Amino acid sequence: MSVFEIPELSHLIAPYLDPHDLTRCVRVNKTWNASYIPFLWKTVPPFSKEDVDDIPDLQFATIAGVALRPYKCWDAFRSIVIEDYQYSQQQARGGAEGEGGGGTGVLPTLSRHCQWIRNLSVSQVNMRKLPKELSQFKFKTRSLSTDKNTSIDNKNSDDDEDDDDNDGSTNNSSIENPPGMFSMDPFYGFGLGNLAASESATAGRGVDRDFMSLLTASLYEDTFGRSPSPRRPTNPSKTKSTASTSCPTNVAAPEPSGKELILHLLKRTLNLQSLELISWDDDDIAEDRAFWKSIATDVVPRLQELSISIPVELRLSQPSPHTVPLMLAYCSSKMRSLKLELSADPGSMELSFPVRARRGKAKSAEVSEPKMDETPLTGMKNLSVVHKFEAVYPPSLPRFLARCVNLEDLEVTEISPTWYEVLRGCEHLRRLTVHGVNTKSVRFIADALKTSLLHLDEIEIHKEFNPLKEGVVTDMISSCRAGWKTVDITALDTAAAEALVKHCPTLERLELKRSANLSSLQMQQILSSSPRLTTFVSMHDNSRDLERDWCGSAIAKFAVQDFIDLDSTTTGTTTLKPWACESTLKVFAAKVTGIPRPDVNKTFHGHSRRGGLQETYPGQSQELQRQVYERLARFTHLEELELGHDDRNWDDDESYVEAADGGVVFDDQDYQYECMDLTLENGLGLLEGLKELKSISIMRMATRVGLEEVKWMVANWPKFEYISGLDVHDMEEKAAEWLDKNYPNIAVVPYANDG
Repeated sequence: MSVFEIPELSHLIAPYLDPHDLTRCVRVNKTWNASYIPFLWKTVPPFSKEDVDDIPDLQFATIAGVALRPYKCWDAFRSIVIEDYQYSQQQARGGAEGEGGGGTGVLPTLSRHCQWIRNLSVSQVNMRKLPKELSQFKFKTRSLSTDKNTSIDNKNSDDDEDDDDNDGSTNNSSIENPPGMFSMDPFYGFGLGNLAASESATAGRGVDRDFMSLLTASLYEDTFGRSPSPRRPTNPSKTKSTASTSCPTNVAAPEPSGKELILHLLKRTLNLQSLELISWDDDDIAEDRAFWKSIATDVVPRLQELSISIPVELRLSQPSPHTVPLMLAYCSSKMRSLKLELSADPGSMELSFPVRARRGKAKSAEVSEPKMDETPLTGMKNLSVVHKFEAVYPPSLPRFLARCVNLEDLEVTEISPTWYEVLRGCEHLRRLTVHGVNTKSVRFIADALKTSLLHLDEIEIHKEFNPLKEGVVTDMISSCRAGWKTVDITALDTAAAEALVKHCPTLERLELKRSANLSSLQMQQILSSSPRLTTFVSMHDNSRDLERDWCGSAIAKFAVQDFIDLDSTTTGTTTLKPWACESTLKVFAAKVTGIPRPDVNKTFHGHSRRGGLQETYPGQSQELQRQVYERLARFTHLEELELGHDDRNWDDDESYVEAADGGVVFDDQDYQYECMDLTLENGLGLLEGLKELKSISIMRMATRVGLEEVKWMVANWPKFEYISGLDVHDMEEKAAEWLDKNYPNIAVVPYANDG
């Protein structure tokens, strides 16, 4: 026996393989096919944008901005589900005999492999038929036999002996490109290599031969010459007779709806562990209520992870108030993670459903919630229940929280006063995310930290519903007994900033959207004294966070001398002090200011610039910039570097001013002039050791990034994939054009002077 045929080895190796590699493994021989198919089917469909992007010669083909590959992938998988659905309908009518539909002796693809499916993520659009103009779009493929990395030539294979006992099946492991074998495509699987042979070999199967269907259909077994089931010899006359009683393939049967297909798929996947349903209708109508009740009663009790997001666009009817209570009521002790998104009608701004009253008038009705078991959900670790458009929480949520006795991670839109006692009982809670707070809720968090939430060490607050009273944030920061690991909040007052510095020994992630009260020396102290710090963000980039509210420019500025932090123990030295986070920091976002820039004599809009810092000695600007680069170079694991950000509110009419040429442009208030210029001349080359760097932001900065600089970035930063802030209206235009032409995979977000 070959070492590669040991079953235990496949279980150790397969989790590290992506779907593209797994498709290669299942094509080697029967033994590998049987070993690796369960892993290939574990997550369906095995589509990952990140993995596709890793293939250099593959780009997402788009029509009107639609990414076609994932859509075609799902369209093909949908065909597999339809095939199985129609087969089950035939079985119910008694129109099929034995194992397979139409008497072929072979079960449909989904029926054969559904037991391996553990993870499923599907949106409602995935179960809709792909529009004709998109389904006809073709992608280039490459031949399997010409691919040096995927060529299958097993003429000297040692599998002949092993295959002799395999149910009498023909051994085709030594045949290159047998009938039914498809050519390898860069996208996880197979293209349409020997199309005529493949269509002949799979005629009558009713499956669209493209991408996902090729990946998951009978290809794997058919590749190795699987014969009809050995338990029942094939009778040609009987097969013909049986086929005649089956639904003809050339007669279009009524196509099932998306909800019927997903329910059928979930009925087949009895071993499913994780389910994500994206943008499925949740209107208060009989069809949707029946759909969600079926999900709750038949699927939810056997899941370990469930995530449901409801569409937020304008509805034709009221949203249903029943869905979330149903999901809560039918969770079992198996459930470990539950994520639900409520959404109210943006027009009504309330979560209630109309009932017909006399004379055709509608009135609000009490929501009748299903009975909830009081059994503790000991496995529940992560719970997220958020809402949009002022939707309200169901009354059963506090009772559900009380059942989550081992809860560690909780995300909610707001904290209702009716939850206070229940939340005090979540003694294992380690992470709390609240989308919006007021003074009362922050005060509750502070009190709970002192008495019951003793393990809570991660806090994330997205926004404040109204200005907080002075001292409440300070009290919350000071009350943490475990030592804060994560602090991601809207703002700190001066006292809160001082309290935060005391948590440097445990701090791992700090993100402040408005950090004006954080002093430059405090920023230095946090970075120099936090040995576990991975993320330091003191400014919020509105352009990269489209779902949250616009955040103003009230942020802290890192004085260049404090950032450089020279060792003052030796007179006249230029050595930098060591900082505790030099080997751990991955994300740094802060404005480093106070660098004289004698080369900048005009504003961004062409006006004369006055009142800027002047050099105290010739060459001071270059010296300071080199020392800043030296400090940055010490962050050897840095992945994201943001020295500028987009803090503009395009909807503010008062922010538009007249430019030097007479046009109307956005005001350059808070535009950085006393900053680094990002040129090789002034020390950019010192950052050549940042091999993990993926993105850099120089948005709204007076930089001078030219063609030479971007070429250097590409050559020295192997993971470089994003740059924002290039001034495409000035000297940085050529740099942006060169990147776009030669490295289209690198995202370039230019600086725009108008909305």
